[in-house]
Amino acid sequence: MNLDIKITKTIKIPSKSSFEDLTIEEIGLMIEADSSISKNGNESFSSSALDDFLHNTVLKRTELAELQSSILENIYIDVPGSNSKEINVKYLKALAAKLKQED
Repeated sequence: MNLDIKITKTIKIPSKSSFEDLTIEEIGLMIEADSSISKNGNESFSSSALDDFLHNTVLKRTELAELQSSILENIYIDVPGSNSKEINVKYLKALAAKLKQED
């Protein structure tokens, strides 16, 4: 059996091994790499990095924990005529642009 498994490193920035190491500007770059915006991520992050940041990470840095909470509150919007939600891409793009200007 031939299993073709591709392992992608979530954070591709040298010397950055965890989300706690990231600057606010780098969080903006991570949002831009999200699969809802960019299919293949970017040179700094895989397209699954935001998902890991939001759903699989307990953050110690207060500013990052607050940002994580804020994103979780605003990332999903109702789909008209349905009980489902979708990712608010407009919100993510605006947030990414704002964060990239903060550092």
